Amino acid sequence: MGKLTVDGQEHANIVSQKDLDTDTGEGSATDAVALTGTFNLAIWGDGEGEVVLERSFNGGADWVAVTNLGVVVVFTGPCSELVLNREAGVLHRLRCRDLTSGIFTARLSN
Repeated sequence: MGKLTVDGQEHANIVSQKDLDTDTGEGSATDAVALTGTFNLAIWGDGEGEVVLERSFNGGADWVAVTNLGVVVVFTGPCSELVLNREAGVLHRLRCRDLTSGIFTARLSN
């Protein structure tokens, strides 16, 4: 995704960041990125709705929501999480599953 400049300093670790809003609508997602090891997931903003972390094991042809004990993990407000993925080549994205108002900014980074 390039570099983010904050206070005049460049930061190269931004991998995928996108505003998810009612204009982009339900189903909008960050760009798919291959992340291995521990990576960051962050969501912020005043959005009202649901965002899910998804994985693809076949190059983005199919997406599977991340679950915990069989229940889809749903983010409904600002948060910051560390995610562990040990399998190389797995794509990740954050997808807006439902958004009734406002904007969520969603970010995945290494």
